[in-house]
Amino acid sequence: MLSTASTCADINTEPPEANCVVDAECKGAQAICFQGACAPTCVIDDDCDDAVCRSEVRAAQDDVVDVCVAEIDANNMGGDCRFDRDCDAASPGSEARCGIDGTCFIPAFSLLIRDTTIGDDAADGGPGADIAAIYLQDPVTGAPVAWADTITYQPAVQLSGDFVPNGERVALNDERTCTVATYADVATPLGGEGGVLLVRFLEGVTGDTVSTPPSSWNVVVVEWGDNCPGGELGEPDSYDVYACAAPTHKATDPGRDCGELLARAPNGGRLAIDAAEK
Repeated sequence: MLSTASTCADINTEPPEANCVVDAECKGAQAICFQGACAPTCVIDDDCDDAVCRSEVRAAQDDVVDVCVAEIDANNMGGDCRFDRDCDAASPGSEARCGIDGTCFIPAFSLLIRDTTIGDDAADGGPGADIAAIYLQDPVTGAPVAWADTITYQPAVQLSGDFVPNGERVALNDERTCTVATYADVATPLGGEGGVLLVRFLEGVTGDTVSTPPSSWNVVVVEWGDNCPGGELGEPDSYDVYACAAPTHKATDPGRDCGELLARAPNGGRLAIDAAEK
């Protein structure tokens, strides 16, 4: 009879690699479940030990995450870049990052409007704050230089309207207090307390995305209140304006990345945030 006995030294006592299905199975506040294993989240490569920080798609959750991955796994899609440093080499000082498709991109400056209206009766158009226009303004000439383009629209209640800012110019009245178009044509109701609108900006002349927070342009939010025709019929709405700082606008999370409060508009209407105050 042949012996099949083995010594203790033959037995593998190493713990198996941590497997997971959901984030809750991962220990540590900065760890998430990525491709079946727990991995640390990150912002830059320096946050990772012997790995690189990449924006990756999690197909099962249908979202984009910034996570530490081994260099050999980075950018399997055959794009122009593998790491952020590849983008910096091609365009020094541009703050470009290597995207999930292997192409270099510059993170977009984004803005979050959060509705704080309680008990609105919708007499001024729609429930809660009704956003008529959002743009960046040259403080010297007063002229709009970039227009809002929607990333996320999440009203507090189900609404029938479907208009959201799309990066195109909105015609304003001579005083620039409201739009020339009617409420139905341009207004985006947020539905009351908790409704949000997340936007980036496209330059009016070139159509290019505004990549960094403007240091010399004012931020202007026009809300449909008594500054607009018929707006005087409703109770004053209110909303907060936040600047967002995310590694990439593809992965902007309003709850996580939009924490810099620029201003509050307790009575709705037109709100201009001076560049010097940002």
